[in-house]
Amino acid sequence: MWIISTHVVISLTWAVTAGLLVLIQFGQAERAFPTQVVVAELSKFLDDVVIIPCASLSLLSGLVLCAITPWGYFKHWWVVIKGLLTVSLIFFGTVALGPWLDSNAALVAGLNLPEIPADSIYWTTWFQGLVGGGVQVLLQLAVVFISFLKPWGRTPWKRPINAQS
Repeated sequence: MWIISTHVVISLTWAVTAGLLVLIQFGQAERAFPTQVVVAELSKFLDDVVIIPCASLSLLSGLVLCAITPWGYFKHWWVVIKGLLTVSLIFFGTVALGPWLDSNAALVAGLNLPEIPADSIYWTTWFQGLVGGGVQVLLQLAVVFISFLKPWGRTPWKRPINAQS
């Protein structure tokens, strides 16, 4: 079924790009200022062009899969947990991670200094983004494993087998 393949590719693209973003952020701390500017701008670009669309499409394709497959929306705990994690990841990315990347890109673009000052808010948001992004990637990996393992059985909300439609 093409929708499952599409969902997997989009979801993994989101997770891998988020992982690369964390690695890029981690590796920038000891780099020269021009490299830090490029990293901040690249991070914002990857978030805007890859992560945001893939996260949205992952949620949308997951909802479509729930509607057209026997797994349903609330029949199995693994689907419920995976859905809650996906919505939480998108919310956290929208409320925290994206704005942190945007503020850092704007901050370095406006600096006329040879380096980012050690007491700059840039490093606070950089650290928050690094930790928050790392947690996000770990949770995305958990979602992938949940998808393959399908643990925890059925929920009590499933419709009985003999119920009429």
